[in-house]
Amino acid sequence: MFQPRRLAGGLLCALLPTLAVAGVDDAALIDANSCSIDLWHTRIDGGGHQNYVSPTCRPGGNYQFTAVFGNEHEEGESEQVYGLEAKMLFTSLEAHGYGLGLVVGSEYLTEMSRWETQYALVPLTLGFADERALVHFNLGWERERSAETRNALTWGLGSEVGIAGPLVAIANVFGNDRSSSESSIEVGPRLALLDDKVLIDALFERELGGENTRAYTLALTYAF
Repeated sequence: MFQPRRLAGGLLCALLPTLAVAGVDDAALIDANSCSIDLWHTRIDGGGHQNYVSPTCRPGGNYQFTAVFGNEHEEGESEQVYGLEAKMLFTSLEAHGYGLGLVVGSEYLTEMSRWETQYALVPLTLGFADERALVHFNLGWERERSAETRNALTWGLGSEVGIAGPLVAIANVFGNDRSSSESSIEVGPRLALLDDKVLIDALFERELGGENTRAYTLALTYAF
């Protein structure tokens, strides 16, 4: 089954810019010798919005590459965000009953004119009920040059559960161990159409603690 990759959009990016998952990553790749494109818009309570486009290509083998191009607006100011990411799969869910991979990437912020964030994470995916239910575990590391604590441990726990027909329920919780950062929860429905080639997500995200900031994301993925 095609699995989309969500990057850099949503509340986590607004509070702490990073390409590390806004949500939780899965241990899966797109189909071999194919590409996909993600488009999403995020609106943040209290002002501000973000627009992103993110193409991913898998030339073959057990790896794929992703680029990110984003524009963030807040309080009348605009900033561009660019990112690069590579993902490798060591074991697949279909072949071994679990998926295990490695994700590495970096993010460039035009406001600071530098590659601001570098990260690596290990995603683990388990399938249940003939893979109608997926559970994802993430553990990783992140370095943000402008943060008071530059290095941080990142974590995430997520699920995708098929409800009926093309309808899938998504629930994620994720964060890091920086004292200034709050964890976030992300929930919402997904429509998987045309043999999973078209995915539409409508997600609600909320910071757990702090100012309890909320954000709303509408996302489209097309695989070809």
